[in-house]
Amino acid sequence: MDNGDYKKYKSDHSGLTFFKVTPQGADFFPEELTNLEWTVLWVAFVLASYAVFRIVRKAFFKNKKKDFDA
Repeated sequence: MDNGDYKKYKSDHSGLTFFKVTPQGADFFPEELTNLEWTVLWVAFVLASYAVFRIVRKAFFKNKKKDFDA
């Protein structure tokens, strides 16, 4: 059920373009990282390492307290 309205709209508004990303235009793996990207990666790594350290330390000391209470 095509009444031709879309073709008429396209011809009347030919100056409008919509943002379109093609696979050729998207660069997901750049060859070089910027300083900001390295900083974000470094901060994320440090925070993740600290979180793992705290979890392991908490689990280790929790088990030690149980051993001393017995």
